[in-house]
Amino acid sequence: MLTDGIVVRQNAQCPELKSVLYDISSRADFLTSVSGVVTSSGQAEYDEPAGLKRVYECYIESSPGAPGLEAKTYRDYLRYIADPMAENAESTMFARRHGKLYLWPVPDGVYTVNVDYASYHPEACEDILFGRLRAKALF
Repeated sequence: MLTDGIVVRQNAQCPELKSVLYDISSRADFLTSVSGVVTSSGQAEYDEPAGLKRVYECYIESSPGAPGLEAKTYRDYLRYIADPMAENAESTMFARRHGKLYLWPVPDGVYTVNVDYASYHPEACEDILFGRLRAKALF
């Protein structure tokens, strides 16, 4: 297979190659992306984008120029939802834990929260995402 001028081995499921790609992507933020999370009214917990390593920022798509959501700890989230006076509203904070994003105040409607993040290389290695020069070094 030809990927950006680089021939990728037919055995793309090679565990050694997967290990190398993961290792390289763990060393620095070579791979970045923005992914939208669509909220539902009354739901605070959402799956993180696949391969998420580090969040740069989260922001509500329909509020250009508004400050991004503030990163907090999961304990802060638990304290917030334990408060019987907590109301649903447009989220201003987020926390991460075990592959989930927690938004609060708990969303009161449907909107898109964009997550700008660094990621690990995906498991599938048919396409090497590090660019031509790094791909050449792997082979």
